[in-house]
Amino acid sequence: MAQLKKIKLSYLLTFSIFISLNVNPNFLMGDYNLIYAISFIRFFLPIAIVIIVVSISFNEIINKNFLKIKNLEINVLFLILFLILICSIFNQAFDLDNLYFLNYFVIFILYLNLNTRNNEKEILANITLFLLCNFITYSLLIIYQLYLEPLSILELYKSYVFQFDTRFLGQSMPRSTGAARVFFLFFLFVILLLNFNKRYKYSLMFILSFFIFALFSRTTIIFFVVSLIIMHIFIKIYKEKIFVNLLSFLFVPFIFVYFLSFIAISNVKKEDVLIKDDVLIKEEIEKDKNMLSNYLIIKSENNDLSDIENISTGRITLWKKVIKDLRFNLFGEGILSDKKIYNQSVSNGYIYSYISGGIITFILFIFFNLKVIFKIFKLYANNKNNLIFWLGATYISYFMFRIFFENGFILYIFDLYFIILTLLLINSKFIIKNISQK
Repeated sequence: MAQLKKIKLSYLLTFSIFISLNVNPNFLMGDYNLIYAISFIRFFLPIAIVIIVVSISFNEIINKNFLKIKNLEINVLFLILFLILICSIFNQAFDLDNLYFLNYFVIFILYLNLNTRNNEKEILANITLFLLCNFITYSLLIIYQLYLEPLSILELYKSYVFQFDTRFLGQSMPRSTGAARVFFLFFLFVILLLNFNKRYKYSLMFILSFFIFALFSRTTIIFFVVSLIIMHIFIKIYKEKIFVNLLSFLFVPFIFVYFLSFIAISNVKKEDVLIKDDVLIKEEIEKDKNMLSNYLIIKSENNDLSDIENISTGRITLWKKVIKDLRFNLFGEGILSDKKIYNQSVSNGYIYSYISGGIITFILFIFFNLKVIFKIFKLYANNKNNLIFWLGATYISYFMFRIFFENGFILYIFDLYFIILTLLLINSKFIIKNISQK
């Protein structure tokens, strides 16, 4: 009975983390009303659950985790977050953004709680719960959007519910890139772990792959295509299905989305297009580029820098500017320092680690990523056809790929949750025991 209670507490922690997603602590500066109360409950609910978890299982958590380095890479990641907290307190001790570290602390307690039992079923159940909550949320958002405007499916990533300034109960709504990320993670979960009616399963995966392409998150699409090909090459049970699956989940959905996009482009009214002299157009483009480059720190309404250079949506231009400004710093400026300096995200986990935590954090972040890469390759040799290992390794690889184009798990709670729990999953007895049996 005691064991059952502890497992349920980990589920409760996971659900509370989901509830708190996208809540900005700066709501505390607002007026006292119903929206304020809802935001307050959402943000501080995980801390209340943590108090319950720690009060029930404090001794076990301490005895089984204190000074243990079994999960060295996870401990290093939390050390990185702690160093960023120190930098935040040193620079702006009373900044409300520092309250984000409460969310990191909640995930830390969840990690300790799960690590006391090292039970792969419980870890996987928590991942499943978190993933399902997010999947249902994004599915409802898309259904609502299609109800309001059915034709928005032609360019879903531009739809109203995913706009930068859309709010719900005073907090930011999820973005289309977040939806693509969730649908991709859920696709992997379905193809690797779910066994049910083949017709329904393939229908669900086709719908998921369609929305992955339709939501137009380039980072997710690239990794989706590459990971699907790799799985069908290296996992034994999928080799014989490679042609059918790649046709069903890559080529057909892509062509379908491309066809819808072509329809959307064709419907643009010709009278809205202004014909100008070519020279004048070039001069105006150069003028706009120069203006944007000079005032790069001024955040646009939708945080879109695509007018500077379209390939990376302005990231390359921003990275050049940030790297040019970098100076040797033993300590950084703290959490969200990129937005405080440049008024927008630097969209790179490595750069963010240096700006927010300094050179020590930057070195530790590189060490963390290298350590994780080596661990995945080490475990792969004895888990080539272990689907749970493939799920965990693919999840981890995806979030490590994202940090080249986003701040990723060194900042965002969603990414941090998945990187921690999937590292726990591949470190669990279920995976590790295969090595000892060899």
